Amino acid sequence: MLKVIVVEDALLVRKGLILTTPWDQNQCEVVGEASNGLDGRKLLLELKPDIAITDIRLPGMSGLEMIESVRNAVHTKFIVISGFSEFEYARKAIQLGIIEYLVKPVSDSALSDALAKAGNAVWADGIMERLRSGDAEDGRQISLFGEYLMYASNPKSEYTNRAVQFIHSNYSRDVTAKDIAGAVALSESRLSHIFKEETSYTLGDYLAWYRMQMACRLLSDPMVRVSEAAERVGYRDQRYFSVVFRKIVGMTPTEFRGAGKC
Repeated sequence: MLKVIVVEDALLVRKGLILTTPWDQNQCEVVGEASNGLDGRKLLLELKPDIAITDIRLPGMSGLEMIESVRNAVHTKFIVISGFSEFEYARKAIQLGIIEYLVKPVSDSALSDALAKAGNAVWADGIMERLRSGDAEDGRQISLFGEYLMYASNPKSEYTNRAVQFIHSNYSRDVTAKDIAGAVALSESRLSHIFKEETSYTLGDYLAWYRMQMACRLLSDPMVRVSEAAERVGYRDQRYFSVVFRKIVGMTPTEFRGAGKC
């Protein structure tokens, strides 16, 4: 999976972006978030993500200043999102070699296209690095591209893929890690180890995160009650749902709804 960080000072926008974007469709996972340019710079240097999505106007250090400060230290592909469409911002961003410059409000399709473009750039860089390293000797070019295509289409093991598919199909039911392991015909301890190693999530954490992602989409519809959203993502106890929602999203379901669709 491609590692992504999101740097955005507006909490509602940041959480909305993280929890309503179908990252898995672009083989991405969010590994960090920051609310200002200085913390964003720290995350970039520590995590060295494949992709970073950042606003321009940030406290402490602007998004463009942040990008410029790490451009020689990381190979991250940057997607800039801004409420400002002035040419000067776009021109500066292009000079810094960003992948895409998107103006708010950003549509799902535009962000998906930008992620796909960034992902392709990451894969291409990986191939070129291996080719330049000497792996291309003795006709290895074709083999390298074959390995890349296999990895790009199936970056996780069969067990992890099946576990993710099971969660996506059954998150609305009362499922446990034991149920997930049974569905992929592996012991719970073995699957838990593989899943954590390949996704950075525990089975329980991924199930909860995916449920909250689905809940955010449901709560964006004003016709769906909070209690209904809770039940539809697998929580029979609305109070417990609210506790988990607040822990992951950073606000209550009512607060998220009151802020409108992010």
